Amino acid sequence: MRIENRKAKVEKMQKIKLINALLILVIFSSCTCTRESNNPTIIGHRGAATLSPENTITAIDSSIAHHLSFAEIDVRRTKDSVVIVMHDKSLNRTTNGKGIIKQKNYSYIESINIRHEFNNIGTPIKVPTLDAVLNSIKAKEINLIIELKDPKEYPGIESQVVALIEEYNLQNRIIVASFDQKALQKIRKLNHEIKIGVFTFFPSKIKIENPYFVGIYWPTAYLTPKRIHKMQNKNIRVWAWTVDSANRACKLSNKGIDGIITNDPLLYSR
Repeated sequence: MRIENRKAKVEKMQKIKLINALLILVIFSSCTCTRESNNPTIIGHRGAATLSPENTITAIDSSIAHHLSFAEIDVRRTKDSVVIVMHDKSLNRTTNGKGIIKQKNYSYIESINIRHEFNNIGTPIKVPTLDAVLNSIKAKEINLIIELKDPKEYPGIESQVVALIEEYNLQNRIIVASFDQKALQKIRKLNHEIKIGVFTFFPSKIKIENPYFVGIYWPTAYLTPKRIHKMQNKNIRVWAWTVDSANRACKLSNKGIDGIITNDPLLYSR
């Protein structure tokens, strides 16, 4: 009986030690900061994808409603050369339509609706054109990041995007971004007033000069204070994507990051 009691006591002590260790881990892994104290720019990813259907005018309006200075969207092009706002190559995930965007005419895309799970939105939402988005924001307080998705698949999309930006006279409120640096060079040649941003996994491979920002995937080992400051010393803003954890955003902020690209504009209040 004494042996059994002693064994039970040992097991109890081990459990207590384990619980204490876990509590210490939680305490020391948490991060104390506020948006005001660290002040990174908060960028609404795909508009504000946790609050509204991604890459829609409704999502951009959600970013505006939460006082963000930037919203990010993605663009692709239809078979008949209409630039639309969509992240995926396919319509399957985010709409009730089917098929590859570049194989579909806009008349088909115009006939389908965005598929989503937001119960507060009762009316159908259409896939927006870039034209409609720019027309929507021209009188609103928001800057827009337009990411060119796979521009090699849409030859000439750079000139179409620039023409639309110029039509609405939004050169000072738009940043055109991409992983494709050749496409960004084309944008710069077409209109040097339009700012450009580079998305990358490997900052050492950036060859384009003087981008407005460099967007780096948040888990990369590159995001150390020393490397962040080195880029900032070249007058380059360092933004991290896609950060949807408040604790992670806080840690990046404390490293000196300039911007947090997030689906959740309420990141710092959660």
